[in-house]
Amino acid sequence: MKAILIAAIGAGLFAGAPLTAAAQSKGVAFAEVVESLSVSLRDLDLKSVTGAREALARIQAAADHVCGDRPAILPLGPQAMFARCRLAAVDAAVSRLGSPLVTALATPRLPIRLAAH
Repeated sequence: MKAILIAAIGAGLFAGAPLTAAAQSKGVAFAEVVESLSVSLRDLDLKSVTGAREALARIQAAADHVCGDRPAILPLGPQAMFARCRLAAVDAAVSRLGSPLVTALATPRLPIRLAAH
């Protein structure tokens, strides 16, 4: 695969953002915004750990970009929206990529706890 499209869909409050007639009639002040970015992976070997790690890093960086970059400070609302957007964008891109190694690297792992005898 040569490139993967990273897309993020979210609600944003934008002056001048077009709203549908239905949204305007209900007094909705938010517009659904879709951002996307194509990420080139053509130079990577997705069957190697190094290539898969780099692919995931590129996907995550693109997700950061399309989700509006991580808010630097409080309030927590925008940080939570960013985190949800980034997680959804990365999950969707990794799923579309279909690389088992990239999927394994992107899957969060829970700590393993061994029972005491």
